[in-house]
Amino acid sequence: MSIRLRSVLGALTFCGGLLFVVGGSVYKSSDRIRYDRAIEHHKPNPEPPQTTGGNVFMGLGAVMAVVGAVGLAFSIRDMTRQIGEAQSRVEASLRMEVSAKRETKPKS
Repeated sequence: MSIRLRSVLGALTFCGGLLFVVGGSVYKSSDRIRYDRAIEHHKPNPEPPQTTGGNVFMGLGAVMAVVGAVGLAFSIRDMTRQIGEAQSRVEASLRMEVSAKRETKPKS
């Protein structure tokens, strides 16, 4: 898998995980607010808030965000390694050019 593809997948997974965390917390908050309003309006038998769905989304989102961050870290590591290798090759070729003997042209 190329570095570009890994970095894109890592970024998408990281952002998707953050969205899952936010979505789960909004789901839990909305359900809690709905329950509190039902109690305030004295509705008979209000449904208690369900936190399982929100907790599952938040947990899954946290795992996705961590996996995405790790994927991004590995992509960054590989990119810096490739940049370092390219820099070493360029430095070596420059050293060889500088150390190569050149014929000097006589000044006229």
